[in-house]
Amino acid sequence: ELDMEAAVPEVVYITGPEGGFSSSEVRLLKNHGFEIAGLGRRILRAETASIVATALILFRLGEI
Repeated sequence: ELDMEAAVPEVVYITGPEGGFSSSEVRLLKNHGFEIAGLGRRILRAETASIVATALILFRLGEI
């Protein structure tokens, strides 16, 4: 029997504000176990960022 909880990692992603996260916000996230990732110089609208983040996570997990 497949243990689905063991097979699927927990993923939480947070999109930042238009100007990006402050250095203190990044430190706070790191202190709470978040891994920080970005898209370089790309700036996406909020509705687009969530779609792109979901697609990248699924790709990284080998789901697409």
